[in-house]
Amino acid sequence: MNTTNQVQVNKLTEQLIQHITNTQPGTTYFEKCKTNSLSTLKYHTFGSNNENEVFRRYKGLVEKFCIHAQYEKAKSLDKCIKSFVENPTETISNSDITTKFAILAMILALSNFPLKSRYVPTRPKPSENQTVAQILKEQPLTGLHWIPVSLSDNNVLSSESDQNESERIDIGIHYFKNMTYSYDYDRLKDLESLQYWRNKYTGPSVDNHLSKDPRNPFKNHTVNVRFISELEAIREVLFVLSGRPGLLFSKKKNKNGFQVDIKAKLTHLSEGAFKNILQYFCDQANAIAKVRGISYRICKSDCSKYGMTAQAFADSILQMISKFEKVIGEMEYEYSIRRVRGEHTIASLLQLKNRLSTYFFEFEILHYFVVNTPLKEIPELEYTSTSKDNHVPSYHPWEFTYAILSGLYAEITRHQIAGDTRIFVMLGRHFDNAFEPYMRIIDKWIKYGSLDDPADEFFIVKISKVVEKSGNHWQEMFIVREAIPSYKNIPSILCSLDFLGQFVNRIMFAGKGRNLLMSLNFSKDRKNKKLYASSNMEIGIEKLRSFNESLGQTNNNTISNGALSHPTSYNTLEQVFVPFIDEKPEYPEKNSSLNSNSELTTDFFTFQPFHQRFAENLEDYLQPQYEHINDLLYKALVDQCHLWAHLRTLSGIYFMQEGESIHRLCDVLFNRMDRGQLWYDSYVLNEIFIDTLHNLDWLPNGVISARIDDNVLKRPDITNMRIFEKIMIECRLPWPINNIIQVDSLQYYKQITIFLLQIRRAKYLVERMAFSRLQNEQLDPKSREMKLFYGIRLNLIWFLNTIWDYLMGTILYSETAKFHLEIKKVFDFDKMIASHKHFIQKVYDRCLLNNKARRKPKP
Repeated sequence: MNTTNQVQVNKLTEQLIQHITNTQPGTTYFEKCKTNSLSTLKYHTFGSNNENEVFRRYKGLVEKFCIHAQYEKAKSLDKCIKSFVENPTETISNSDITTKFAILAMILALSNFPLKSRYVPTRPKPSENQTVAQILKEQPLTGLHWIPVSLSDNNVLSSESDQNESERIDIGIHYFKNMTYSYDYDRLKDLESLQYWRNKYTGPSVDNHLSKDPRNPFKNHTVNVRFISELEAIREVLFVLSGRPGLLFSKKKNKNGFQVDIKAKLTHLSEGAFKNILQYFCDQANAIAKVRGISYRICKSDCSKYGMTAQAFADSILQMISKFEKVIGEMEYEYSIRRVRGEHTIASLLQLKNRLSTYFFEFEILHYFVVNTPLKEIPELEYTSTSKDNHVPSYHPWEFTYAILSGLYAEITRHQIAGDTRIFVMLGRHFDNAFEPYMRIIDKWIKYGSLDDPADEFFIVKISKVVEKSGNHWQEMFIVREAIPSYKNIPSILCSLDFLGQFVNRIMFAGKGRNLLMSLNFSKDRKNKKLYASSNMEIGIEKLRSFNESLGQTNNNTISNGALSHPTSYNTLEQVFVPFIDEKPEYPEKNSSLNSNSELTTDFFTFQPFHQRFAENLEDYLQPQYEHINDLLYKALVDQCHLWAHLRTLSGIYFMQEGESIHRLCDVLFNRMDRGQLWYDSYVLNEIFIDTLHNLDWLPNGVISARIDDNVLKRPDITNMRIFEKIMIECRLPWPINNIIQVDSLQYYKQITIFLLQIRRAKYLVERMAFSRLQNEQLDPKSREMKLFYGIRLNLIWFLNTIWDYLMGTILYSETAKFHLEIKKVFDFDKMIASHKHFIQKVYDRCLLNNKARRKPKP
């Protein structure tokens, strides 16, 4: 900052401080305030004026207003922001966009409790003394009775008409001159001359009698203008709401939707007012038409293109639209009947707007939901279209499913928090209908262990490369889908539905467990085959529908997707067009108790959080089946797959916990090594194992084998302790036990066994060393060397015994007992796998065999 600017900043700062604090320059307090202010201006970091950041903050504030049902605030704020950014001001041009966003950021920073502020919509005040020219500029004169007439000298008018007209205008001017308001009197003469209801009207000639066609009450010989009654206009509105163009609405060229195309007018409304109210109905018709067209295309297409969930949601919307069309059809039919009978009916477009506003609001919510999901990319399809659907969606079916169900769930929760019960129930029924095919996939997955997912939209995926009944069958055959949703630009996630988060693991386990039980072949045992039948697991999914038909029936203005909630015991047209009828709907007496129960149910349901009710229903459905399959799977593993026998085999062989048999095996092997007999051969070593352990009752036949993992042509030093690292003891576990005790876990078992063999070999050698074997050395037993020899030997024996007791007692026996006890309490297959992995890793670490306990190589 240069010197001139610095001086100006100091001067402005002093003026600001003096104005705010009312202190005079030179005082201590004044200087302190000045120092703090200048320091703040120089070093303070202000909020970002980035365009995206400012828009994001304002968008969040608009969304917060909508959540708290402050829709007027949200609409006005959004409109003001767009108007300020897009339109130039007196001091800021559109090119200086940085200044605009700096102002927006400053206003946002100065806002204080926007949710609690009182908002009163501002409307422009009309000027007190408006001239006729200003009025005409604001609202141009249009219509038949404002046909312009040239007042030049070339007009051919009778002298009598000119004289009478002059007298009439003079009287009007004399009246207005006595008033205090100023008017353009010359323009007033022109206006008065164009009023066709004046006695001396000098404009174009108009028929003074009613035409036979009620839509043409006046016939203009110079301009071809058609007039219709308001009832006719209402019929046109009803037609466009049902998706059909007419006299007042036409199809957009090269686009879907409708536009206002006024080919007729009303006698009592100006063209601008008439067009404004028609534009409102046109916007609503376009929203309904877009939702209808997208839903119709989804339902007409194959389910593999958009998914069964999208089709169920589209069908639910079409049912809702069908009920709405039934309402407007009844209105149009009643109008036709009254017209044929010649009965007079009071009709009003504004009353129609007020009566249908509830329906329109529901369709606005659906339209907003559709255009903010991947469904917006689907082109619309007309009812009458017979063309082949060649559209290739840019999204995968699971993305449509994820967006629909997660979006509906979030919207339902938001509207319940906002207290909008009508929209809450409407969206809830759509959610029930859309979630039903998804829930049927879950139901079949749990009942039969198979994925009936033709559109590939389920969150569980089957990996076809994994071989059935293999060691990785349980963990890799079925996995949770993982991908990047393209419509959200979010990182890679597990693509299960958010609201199913707490149930995903149980759903996954129940289906995998069911698949495992179905894969086990127990055809010889009829009792077990009957035990695993799917009929024991059949529980209806109808209980999962949170929004039954009794909810929301007390609101007569609500369209449910299954039925229309409106009384039919009175005239529909009168209730729409004649708002002052005192007649009340008559309900049958037999439904009185039902209605009261419905009200109580509705009150309780709207009070209970939706997410809690949904979780309770799904918990009641899933938990019994989850526990049932857990119990069946555990019994199958123990009774038919002999789980405990295989666990005993592992601990008995690899951990040497079966006592005498394993000790005898070690003695036989060590004796061959000392005598120089052949043992370093896979065939011989395997024969030693079989001959020594063949009579063990707890050991299944053909499970254990041994081999030498070394080149046959090599001749290593078989007296070295590291030779035991070449001995591989193999344990062939059957399926599905090999899914619990996996191949990578067996490597830990083998390394522990090698460590125990090395300790056992060292102990064996030290214990066999005695004085009698050293007599050939001609050493004196009482010599210093012999005393030292026996002292070291005793210390080595103590050290080896201590290590052996620590490994066998403190680690292997105790940890194995804890593991077996834990397996008895765990019924979940995944928890069994996790428990075994934790057990063998803990044992491996405590035996000092991990990388941290190994000797580091010399540099």
